[in-house]
Order: sequence, then C-alpha cells, then structure tokens
Amino acid sequence: MSDPTFQAVDSVRLLHNLGGNQVLMRKLADAFEQSLPAWLEDLHSALQNHSPDRFSKAAHKIKGALATLSADHASRLAQSLEEMGKTGGLANAPTGVANLASELIRVRESLRTIIAEFAKTDLNAES
Repeated sequence: MSDPTFQAVDSVRLLHNLGGNQVLMRKLADAFEQSLPAWLEDLHSALQNHSPDRFSKAAHKIKGALATLSADHASRLAQSLEEMGKTGGLANAPTGVANLASELIRVRESLRTIIAEFAKTDLNAES
C-alpha cells in the first residue's frame, strides 16, 4: 500500500532534470499515460506465460520510465519486480504487480496535477 503523505512524482526534480522544459515534461507525461496499459499487459502476459525473463524485461522498461519521471517509489517497486524476474522467483509477483499498478495510478494522477498547476501558472503569468 502506498503512503499518501508523499508525492508520487518529485515535480521539482523532474523539472530540474528536464532543464525546466515544461513542454518536454508534458510530452513525457503523455507518453507515460499512453504506455501504461501496454506495460501492465506485458507484465501480466509474462506472468501468465511463466516467463521470468520477459517479466524482468518488462519491469526494467517500466523502472526506467519511472526513474525518468522522478517517481522514486514506483521505480523501486518496478525494480523489485525486475529482480523477481531475474531470479525466477515469481511467487509474489502478482501482489507486486498489483502494488505497482496502484502506484502507477498515483503517478499518473500526480503528473496530471503537476501539469495542471503549471498550466495555471502560465495563465497567471500571461494575465
């Protein structure tokens, strides 16, 4: 279960890492949202097919995207799944995937909030 007292995305670090480029941040957020269903499907498919290698690779891809977005907790959850796949120990993977899926929703909502806040700031600056 995720702790609601911390942000799913570190917006300050994300924007810093992108050199302050809000357009790029929006593009990354859009790409994240569009990729989310396929990523989860890749994990579920690898589990159903008992393919630890595919599972590890799918989790690795998600981990990298989350690290880029400064979504540390979600990235650590994906890293844990990646390690499960590497060791072939997928017994706890369904619970791990469910936890990651919940956190990915938090990341999505956090990104939406961050972008909305920047849009408000832009509108106020233009006034």
